[in-house]
Amino acid sequence: MPVFEPAIKRTFFNLLEEDKELFSWLLKKEVASYCYWEPSPRNAIWVSEDFWKLIGYYDLKEEEPLLLTNKTFNSKDFLTLKSTYENNTDIGFCKKGTFTLLTKSGDKILYEIISKAIRNETNELTGIVIAFLKKKENTVKAVEKWPNDSVLFEEYKAAFLGNISHELRTPLNGVKGFTDLLLKSDLTPIQNTFADTIYNSACKLEELIDDMLEYNHLMANKIKLEPTPTKLYNLCKEITEFIDNQHINENIQIHYKCEITPEYIVSADAYKLRQILLNLFSNATKFTNKGDITLTVTEVSDKPNSYTLLFSVTDSGLGIAPENLEKIKTAFDQEDPSLTRSQEGMGLGLAITDSLLKLMQSRLKIESTPGKGSSFSFEITFDKVQDTASPLENNVTNEINVLTNINSYNTSFKILIAEDNPINQFLVQTILEKIFPQAILSICDNGMEAVEAYQNNAFDIILMDIQMPVMSGYEATKEIRKLEKPGNRIPVIALTARVLEKEKKLCFECGMDEYLTKPVDYETLKKALHQHLSIKNRPTTKTERQLYNLNYLETLSEGDDQVILDSLSMFTTWVDKKLIEAYTHLKSQKLDDLKNVVHAIKPSFEMVESVEGSLLCNDIIYQAKEEEIPGLITKLQEEYHRLKEAIKNDFPNLRDYEKENFGY
Repeated sequence: MPVFEPAIKRTFFNLLEEDKELFSWLLKKEVASYCYWEPSPRNAIWVSEDFWKLIGYYDLKEEEPLLLTNKTFNSKDFLTLKSTYENNTDIGFCKKGTFTLLTKSGDKILYEIISKAIRNETNELTGIVIAFLKKKENTVKAVEKWPNDSVLFEEYKAAFLGNISHELRTPLNGVKGFTDLLLKSDLTPIQNTFADTIYNSACKLEELIDDMLEYNHLMANKIKLEPTPTKLYNLCKEITEFIDNQHINENIQIHYKCEITPEYIVSADAYKLRQILLNLFSNATKFTNKGDITLTVTEVSDKPNSYTLLFSVTDSGLGIAPENLEKIKTAFDQEDPSLTRSQEGMGLGLAITDSLLKLMQSRLKIESTPGKGSSFSFEITFDKVQDTASPLENNVTNEINVLTNINSYNTSFKILIAEDNPINQFLVQTILEKIFPQAILSICDNGMEAVEAYQNNAFDIILMDIQMPVMSGYEATKEIRKLEKPGNRIPVIALTARVLEKEKKLCFECGMDEYLTKPVDYETLKKALHQHLSIKNRPTTKTERQLYNLNYLETLSEGDDQVILDSLSMFTTWVDKKLIEAYTHLKSQKLDDLKNVVHAIKPSFEMVESVEGSLLCNDIIYQAKEEEIPGLITKLQEEYHRLKEAIKNDFPNLRDYEKENFGY
């Protein structure tokens, strides 16, 4: 049986560099994963990371492939393959067949492969490339075994949905992206109407894809609550204003009635609560052509450590028949399922809402009178938060208004685009040329080419697709992180059509700095580039270095001093508390939790353009060895206190502003 040997990975990549025919051969195949085997003298094998996912293994540790190789493969398959190539020495001969693989759940499956021999100058067999093909029959054979292993079933289902999402989003990326650019050009009124219709249709399709994935995550219990200190009054008010702005020219009046005061601060998952309320508003606006929609928040009970609140969204729309009140909370079900129904959608909004409420120990209650309207309500009990300094739930809602209006740079940034789809290549290139007219752009088709380009050029930033042939974006980023020198970290932004939480986690674990989901629009990419390039291109010398800068905040606030004060006040208090939390995790050796905390505060350092703080966060999250983390946390805290002192010296009224707004 071959022995797993990571070192021959480099041998394989060198072969691909030298043998363009082999490279082309791999590109033409529908390859799910591949491996390279050297039969002699070492009888060693290297297997790509994607292979392990095919058989149910995710998030493998570095040493695990060595242990798993022996039990995963059947030695007879290798002997048969070697014998075939020893008996047939024709150059260009490829062997199709099957390999017997043992999955994580213990099931044996037949996987279709195609292989190609590597020979030296004397035509001796030196290696064999084995490609595992994407074929329907493989999926069918695996499906037959799923009912016996619910865990494996969920893993396969998640992978399947990730692939479906990628396949749908890739063409959608082109449609939405180019339509966005088209709308920014000079069009006649009728052309603008056509383009706007295309763009809105693409947005609706994107929402349907997101809903399908979200519902799958909820059903698989993969979504967890992430409570943070939240000012409920502000959160609900901003959601109501957002909905009101969306329907400002329609015959609908949006109202907000709230019994609680702005000082209410509770522990809540602000993002998911926002999603629930937006879903209910969306449902109400669909069925209310004219009239009123009201969000009401009422206090049910006030106990020493908790509040119980009643939320209700009431409309004066069409109403719901009594027999359909429970039915509409079922996924893919609607009150009117007929082909002639007036409202579109898949019936997932209320199903997702009810599932999210179950996570919060609540249920959706529906009351309705046909012809008069409906009321959707729920009760939630929140833990009180004492002496908190951070209304950071606004970060979630402020994303609506945070899209920046930055003037195009005249800087000649060097940007690498790693993307295998020619439509996406052209779209990203077109957007970049609008943002940075003088930028120098390089494009490559796969991860291995991206690594080579990085080695031979000094880029300012890399835009990296995830799913590419030869070498994935994950592997390419890992290779780049190994090659780069200390203190010279290059920002890598993931551009991917996959939106699963596991994919996001893998992006950050392999060393990426940002995760953008396709279809990428002009403003989102512009904001991300501005943030990461401004950090990278600030001077980092230790002598007389500038501790912080407000250029980014001034741009976002459009010169509003109150917004700047608000942001600085949050920075000088919330980061303090998060660093204490990081030290707590350090003492209990919960390093993953510690890194999550540091990942949460990294954008705060970037907000004030603290180069040193941002780089220290990066080192802790992505590069530091376990024994280096205590020292880096200490340095980060020292840098934070220098920043805090400098900001408070420059803004002497900041302390009064904190006391006035946050009560300390």
